[in-house]
Amino acid sequence: MKTRSGFISNSSSASFIVNVDKDIDEFLDELYNEFQYTNFRIEDFTKIVEKDIKRNQEYIDKYKGDMEKENEKVKFLTKSAIEQCEGHNKGLRALLKNLPKLSQRDLVSTILNYNHVSIGARKNGKCELYSWTCMYNSSSDAPDFLHMIVFYLALTYPDKKYEVRVERD
Repeated sequence: MKTRSGFISNSSSASFIVNVDKDIDEFLDELYNEFQYTNFRIEDFTKIVEKDIKRNQEYIDKYKGDMEKENEKVKFLTKSAIEQCEGHNKGLRALLKNLPKLSQRDLVSTILNYNHVSIGARKNGKCELYSWTCMYNSSSDAPDFLHMIVFYLALTYPDKKYEVRVERD
C-alpha cells in the first residue's frame, strides 16, 4: 500500500472540453495534414500499440507467477486482473489488424481516442474535443494530446477565440 504525506487535496473528477469552430471531418483532415508526419503516422502508432501489448503480456506473466504463491482471495483478484489484461490485449490485437483498413479520418479519431481524447459534434454541428479525469488537480491533468491540439490552435489561429473549459463533477 502506498501512502502520501504532505499536502493532500480534496480533488474531484473533471471534464476537459475544447470547442472548435469547424465541422468534425474538416478538423480531422486538418489534424491529419498538420501532424501526419509526427503524431498520426500509422507506423509509429502501430509500434505504440505493440509496445502496450508486450507490457500487458509481461503483467499477465507476472500475475500468473504470483498467483501460485497467494491465498484464495488474492488468487481471485489476480485472476480478475489477468482476465482484464488478456481482454485488453485481445482488443489491441484487433485494433492492429484493422489499422490498415482505416480511412485517414478514422485513423486520426482512433489515435485521439487511444490518447484519451474523444471527438464529437455539438448541437450546431461544430467539433468538440472531450477528455475526462477522475482526479482533477490542475490543467496538467488533461491528456498531452489535448494540450498539443490547444497549443496548435492558439499558434495557427492567433486571432480566433476557442472555448476551452473544465467542468468539475
